Amino acid sequence: MADAFDLADFLRHLTRRWLVVAVAVGTAACGVAGWAWTTPPRYVASARILIHPPAGEGSQWPAAMSGTYMESLKTFELLATGDGLLRAAAEATGLPFGVVRSNVRASLAGNTRILEISAELTDPAKALELARWVAQRTITLGSSDAPGRETLELVDAGALPESPSWPNRPAAVAGAMLTALVASLAFVSLEFAVKTPRP
Repeated sequence: MADAFDLADFLRHLTRRWLVVAVAVGTAACGVAGWAWTTPPRYVASARILIHPPAGEGSQWPAAMSGTYMESLKTFELLATGDGLLRAAAEATGLPFGVVRSNVRASLAGNTRILEISAELTDPAKALELARWVAQRTITLGSSDAPGRETLELVDAGALPESPSWPNRPAAVAGAMLTALVASLAFVSLEFAVKTPRP
């Protein structure tokens, strides 16, 4: 009975203090919503390149698709994000070099020969233009018809991003509301524990 009485007493206390919870949740939601809707959204555009093994190697390549060979493909990541290439990209797209350098990424997709070039900017069209330009220049610089060299092929030129990658406005508001709810309930619970007389 003591447990039931304590729970009922707490619920009455919570009912009396509902405004604390409501104000905390409402303030958090409004604050984060204001931040999320005034922060310029950022968009990610990507282009994908397929790295073809050297011509004429034939059946040797299935066994060579791991270990040292796959590790060697990471040199194409360095090629795509090298200062020389990115300076040329900045001149071609009219963007500052610092912006290009800090917002272009190149990475192999898992244990595959797919090299993904991505660009993140506040202008989705400019992000796509930059990703495509870097991908095309990487193909130009990285491909070779010489024996024992890989060739590169653009297999996905990307598409204009429709949704921002950051900030995720609904998730940000929901997360703020949940955090405020938990914190305000914890405060009310602590307040109840302090005010409740002990036998």
